[in-house]
Amino acid sequence: MRDPQVIIETARSRDIFDWGQPIALVLSAITHFLAYEDDAVGILATLRDALPPGSYLALSHATGDFQHDRAARGAAVYDEYQAAVGVTMRSHKQIEALFAGLTLIDPGVVQIPLWNPDEEVTAEELARVWLYGGIGQKVAARETTDPSAAANPGEGTAPTPVETPVKPSACPWEVGSYSPTRDDL
Repeated sequence: MRDPQVIIETARSRDIFDWGQPIALVLSAITHFLAYEDDAVGILATLRDALPPGSYLALSHATGDFQHDRAARGAAVYDEYQAAVGVTMRSHKQIEALFAGLTLIDPGVVQIPLWNPDEEVTAEELARVWLYGGIGQKVAARETTDPSAAANPGEGTAPTPVETPVKPSACPWEVGSYSPTRDDL
């Protein structure tokens, strides 16, 4: 995970994906294993840039934002796990930054049970989940000529990239007849 170029090169060399079509990159409970010094934002930018237009990034990430009344017990468990495995808790703002360059799908980066729930989410359920999650889409870029070029021949004639959102399907994950639930995030 710390070397995104290896991930990209491996995926391309094995000819697993049709790189001309959108791809879903799912990083479920993975990015919190990247320490601050690993530059998670840079790693995700490299992966994002390799994805074709219309692709999706879905990720969930541990946070310390929801420690509420279970803070003492949870913090002790976290400290023990952190010492053994190396988990980096990030805030909502830090996790949202991992989606830089993508268009967030509603409801954005939220606590996992709140991501388009099928039923009402209880306070008890929210207290148990210390994860944010979200889905972002890479928009397609198309080239256009600067409109001022016609008025000023010889100036501004280079094509300018313009971002055009790709129309999402009813469910961004939809593949055949499979539609995941909120538990799949």
